[in-house]
Amino acid sequence: MKEVEIIKLGDVLGSEKSKDPYILIVSNGGEVVDYYNEILKRNSDGYKIQKTTIDIYERFGDMARGKIDKGKGRKGIEDDIPEVDEYYTLDNGTWHTSKITRVIEDCVLITKNSVYAIHSVSAFREKKLNELGI
Repeated sequence: MKEVEIIKLGDVLGSEKSKDPYILIVSNGGEVVDYYNEILKRNSDGYKIQKTTIDIYERFGDMARGKIDKGKGRKGIEDDIPEVDEYYTLDNGTWHTSKITRVIEDCVLITKNSVYAIHSVSAFREKKLNELGI
């Protein structure tokens, strides 16, 4: 498997089954976070997206933060490709998400509690070049 960086984009507040589920995302996390937030926004069917800043999130987000702060990342070797109803793990299971409820473009994961980007520098560079038509 390959080395990746898992970046926490935000928290899921409410579930897909609730009347008004929404995702609280970091809006000032930098170019890489913004790139994945745009992918999330284009494919957020069923969720409302609300933005916050990292400063506000760090004060508010203790209830669902987990082991990675929003807008921050953790590097490791992925154990397997992400699949719905499975856990996504790094480094032989030493870090994992809750069960995945949705996978967007193979790089954004929505779990029961959180939203993560699977950031690979080479894949990110290739996607950006493709978008530019190069």
